[in-house]
Amino acid sequence: MACPTRTAALIASTLAWSGATQAANLNDSGLVRCLDTQTGKFGTQCAGTGQDGEFGRDRTHPRSTDGAAGFRFVKVCHSGDQAGQGACPAEPALGPGLDQWGCTRDQVTGIWWEIKTTDGGLRDWNKSYTRLAPSQTGYGAKNDAAGYLNAVNAAGLCGHGDWQLPTPTALHSLTHYGVQVANSVPTIDAAFFPNTWYGANWSSFAAADSEAKSWFVHFDTDYIGRTDGTIFKRLRLARLDAFTRAPKFKPSDDGSEVTDQRTGLVWRRCVEGQAWDGLGCSGTPSLHSWQQALDLAVATGSGWRLPSAKELGSLVDRTRIAPAIDLAVFPSSPASKHWTSTPIIGMPAQAWHVEFGVGEVFRTTRETPLAVRLVR
Repeated sequence: MACPTRTAALIASTLAWSGATQAANLNDSGLVRCLDTQTGKFGTQCAGTGQDGEFGRDRTHPRSTDGAAGFRFVKVCHSGDQAGQGACPAEPALGPGLDQWGCTRDQVTGIWWEIKTTDGGLRDWNKSYTRLAPSQTGYGAKNDAAGYLNAVNAAGLCGHGDWQLPTPTALHSLTHYGVQVANSVPTIDAAFFPNTWYGANWSSFAAADSEAKSWFVHFDTDYIGRTDGTIFKRLRLARLDAFTRAPKFKPSDDGSEVTDQRTGLVWRRCVEGQAWDGLGCSGTPSLHSWQQALDLAVATGSGWRLPSAKELGSLVDRTRIAPAIDLAVFPSSPASKHWTSTPIIGMPAQAWHVEFGVGEVFRTTRETPLAVRLVR
């Protein structure tokens, strides 16, 4: 274990703050219902539950004119103009013309997304690709992610040539947790992302322990995992992906909390069961069932709560493993599963967790004892 002086230096280095940076606000989950754990049914009465559906933009900004629940999207024409600007109509039709819809801009994160077509062309929704490393044979071919990226940039989609593979966090931001999982229906806002395959999409990240494996986000099971890049999966390109920037953390006066300047979220440095001792986290993490974790957060008060799947997922650092989190910011973090406040529509016996061994996001039976990290 590092000596206290070295640990303090690492923390100071990682927490260095030199002014404001562009925010990369997180989308809310889109889940506006909460689970009644007695009946196993979902309802809209969420007050006091501590569940995902009680908090967030889908509660504070519930209009549906520009996105489901708390999502906020705007259509973009191939000219690069947003709907209602320039020659781009207020309701552009999907198509290849300059004044037709080709991209969608997320007004919460600022990220631009490509829209898939059904015309059999370059961006057809039914095409899939490998995600090979530069050292692998076939890298950059037309059926590889790098080759597709080059082709789209050469075509200047929506007036731009700086498209990229999205980070896992950016892809995760599109997940609509209000849509039932494993139902052969894409868990995304279909009104602004038509022609979406209910399956896995490659991200820009290779696995920290193997360049032959890459991260994907699945828009049916909502699983965030990694697999061999030789497997064919779908792609959705992005531009202005703010999540390519590493988060900046600003500590509280006593150091026990940090504010993520990228998302605005305030986190406890230590998981529950541990205590901040001025230099790090001491003690043994306590484990809780999902309901116990929710109750613990409510009882803690002062605005602390169990984070949603997207919020907790924003802490994952997929350039690291065991744990997949920055230990200088979150010392002694366990490389284990942590509860989120997000239950699962269609699977009431389970809830979402984030696993900090490698950084996967998946589901677990609600009675399973897991670690807890609080946010506000």
